[in-house]
Amino acid sequence: MNWEIYIYCVVGIITSVLLPIVAAAVRTYFPAPKAGPAGIADAARSMWSIIKPYSILGLFSCLTAILIVFAMGDRLSSIQAALLAGYAWDSTLQKIRQP
Repeated sequence: MNWEIYIYCVVGIITSVLLPIVAAAVRTYFPAPKAGPAGIADAARSMWSIIKPYSILGLFSCLTAILIVFAMGDRLSSIQAALLAGYAWDSTLQKIRQP
């Protein structure tokens, strides 16, 4: 197995997983100013509630990257193709899961 291709496939998946987390964090921590800042403990709980489902999905996706690399075989010959294959797979999974 080509480890470089696998790593870039995982990077694509992680990118797909992190983009919604960052977007949710920006919406959470930079809302229209209405009240004073929340405490650090409240912020940590809020951040964990955002991150938890994506971290579980990310772990599942990293394991699935193994299947992507093996299924694509020699067709996955560049790091760019690996990154896009990982990103496309996970992004598609997230869109399917949305109601």
